[in-house]
Amino acid sequence: MKKFNGRVVLIIGTVSGIGKQVAIDFANNGARAVIFVARSERSLRGSKFSSAGNYGSLLF
Repeated sequence: MKKFNGRVVLIIGTVSGIGKQVAIDFANNGARAVIFVARSERSLRGSKFSSAGNYGSLLF
């Protein structure tokens, strides 16, 4: 059983660095939804989270 199975997670600063890795880890450990927050849609879309929909994620 995954540690975060069914939980919703909000992470701020997911475009790079620690925030990005934390978002990936939560998604890979069963989080039902990972909510990504970035300063601009352009920076978020330019990151590797452009395919975040695979995790049942929301982009803000």
